[in-house]
Formats: sequence, structure tokens, C-alpha cells
Amino acid sequence: MGRYEPALDHSAQALRIFRTIGDRLGEANALNQIGVVHMHLGHPGDAMAHSARALAIYREIGDRSDQVNALNNIGAVLASTGCHEMARQYLRQSLQLAQQQHQRSAEAEAYNGLGEAELAAGRPDEAVAAHLEALACAHAIGYGRQQARAHRGIAEALHAVGRPAQAREHWQHALQQYENLGVPEARSMMTARRRVDTRGR
Repeated sequence: MGRYEPALDHSAQALRIFRTIGDRLGEANALNQIGVVHMHLGHPGDAMAHSARALAIYREIGDRSDQVNALNNIGAVLASTGCHEMARQYLRQSLQLAQQQHQRSAEAEAYNGLGEAELAAGRPDEAVAAHLEALACAHAIGYGRQQARAHRGIAEALHAVGRPAQAREHWQHALQQYENLGVPEARSMMTARRRVDTRGR
């Protein structure tokens, strides 16, 4: 948690500066980043409030590209709080905008978000389908983190329907990519894989 607090302070300082100089795009970007940090800190209410304000500004100034990121963030917050149908609505808006603007990275993020929302709503088959779309997008542009996220989502969905052997293959792919990237998800992946290995015996 400690590593996110400096990021929160930095983004809050940037927000004050952008508001002082009247930079609306900078203000929206700072708000959206604050929303992301609050999500990581486990503050869904604050995350939603900041990303929703960012989305409103992006729409006001006609910035369709950055709307995609805000919509993805809002979808993730809603999914984390159990509002799965609303999450799907925001993520599908994000996906549509990303596809219209050929933003493959954002498209991968939206598909992965949809996959996670589908699994949380008890629809593992739909989750696998969404994550496979994410995997294809991410692979096409070499977006390693979203490739790993897609493999992890596929593994979780397969594990949920009692296919542990196939799930382990995707856990391994995800773990390797997270380790190659040197990101914090690698540690949680090791724990998750041990859980699958234990239950699959």
C-alpha cells in the first residue's frame, strides 16, 4: 500500500496546478489517475468519484480517446463492488470507443475487464470468450501486462468450471509474463497457482 500513497500525493498536487492554470485536460487526467490509485488502495467510493469527474470533463472537451480509460476505470470499480451489470455497460462503452479509434491497448483492457465482470457474475464461458479477445489484442501489439491478465482470467474461469489442468497452463503463462515484467502481480499469481495445484489434486 505504501507505494501508492506517494502517487496519490503527486497526483493531487498535479490536480491543484492544472486547476490553477485552467488546464481542463490536465485536470481530467489527474482526476482519473487519482481514481486509479484509490482503486489500488481499496477505496472504491473515492475511485468512482474521481474517475466519474474525469469522464465528465473528457466528454465536455470532446476527448474521446481518454474517455476510454475513464470508462475502463469506472467499470473496474463497479465490478469490484458487485455491480456487474453496470460494470458491463461501462466496459462495453469503452470497448466500442476503443474499437472506433483503433486503440488496441485500451481494447485489450476493456475485454479483460469484461471477462472479469462476467466471471464475477457467474458466467465463466462468457468470461473465457472475453479474455480470449483480450489476449488476441494484447498479443498483436506486444502488451505483456494485458496478455498476462488475460491468461489469469482464463485460468480463473476454467478453474471455476472444474478444469484445473487447463487452468494451470494459463496460470503458468500468466506467471511467466508477470515475472518477466517484474510487476507485483507475480507474487499473487504464485499464491493463486498453489491454490489451483492443491485443489486440482
